[in-house]
Amino acid sequence: MPTMLPNPVWSGFAEGYRNNRYIADLVLPRVPVAAELFECDYYDIPEFLVAPNNEVGRLDRPPLVDFKASQRQFRTKNYAMDSPLPQFDLDLAKAQRQSKITKYDPEKLAMDGIAELHELARERRVAGIMSNPLNYLPSMQQVLAGPSQFTDPAARPKDLLMAIMDGMLYRPNKMAMSRLAWTALRSNPQIVAAVLGNAGSEGVATVEQVAKLLELDEILVGDSFAAISQNRDPSRPTEMVNRIWGNDVALFYSNPAAQAIAGYNQFTFGYTARLNGVEILTFPDNYMGAGGGQVVRIRERCIEIITGKFCGYLLRNVIPASTPFSMDRVM
Repeated sequence: MPTMLPNPVWSGFAEGYRNNRYIADLVLPRVPVAAELFECDYYDIPEFLVAPNNEVGRLDRPPLVDFKASQRQFRTKNYAMDSPLPQFDLDLAKAQRQSKITKYDPEKLAMDGIAELHELARERRVAGIMSNPLNYLPSMQQVLAGPSQFTDPAARPKDLLMAIMDGMLYRPNKMAMSRLAWTALRSNPQIVAAVLGNAGSEGVATVEQVAKLLELDEILVGDSFAAISQNRDPSRPTEMVNRIWGNDVALFYSNPAAQAIAGYNQFTFGYTARLNGVEILTFPDNYMGAGGGQVVRIRERCIEIITGKFCGYLLRNVIPASTPFSMDRVM
């Protein structure tokens, strides 16, 4: 079996790869863990809401506080993708670069491609987690319909969102949604009137204006798309695609100091615990084609975890369901 060692230079490129259309890292940020198997603490929230009488006399002992926590064990998952490169293609590209015919580098192109797909897959996972009602308390979610949806001119999303945030135990500092949901929100008459000071019939609000209005640190808008079918069929002239971030809005408290460490008392809605980082490996494959080749692999060992359901609120169906659309293949 060929030795598979991370390429430190390419791993650095992959670790720093970013697509500004993706918001997963801002929703469930990556935090390090020391081992594949690790533990996190889950605290009993009422204990943190008891305000004890901590006045003490000159010789009194201060009251003791024992934070009881249930430790839960997690194991990072393995995510990987390979890009095979025939040796003939590698030799030809190398010869052409040496002759200054081209700068084409198949290995670099493969690394860029799988890094993009790796982040796309993560974006899809995180969007699915954030829209899953099981990741929120039953009392911290609701479904909108008809005149309450953001697309209805009579809807009052400012009042709705402010009431939700005021009623949360941990006031959210972030809000995530799809591009269509954001378009509906930023053009809603009540929002437009609140930020522009007009009747609400003209203009649209910016991300910064609405964030300031609602006292949020960030409004995150997901712009990404993915094919509905994950089984590629080159014979199909079109591919059905859909938006990764759907018709919901997630309000949540994200603590930048949170860590995946047992006993580390920092409440947050969730994060992505990962071992090491994004790694790129290259290794030979003598069974590829007639002349063998090289394989470029990307891998990451991580797991997305919701640690504080009480720190999030899910608004479902804030806009009517969007229909998938077909994209022509380049034949």
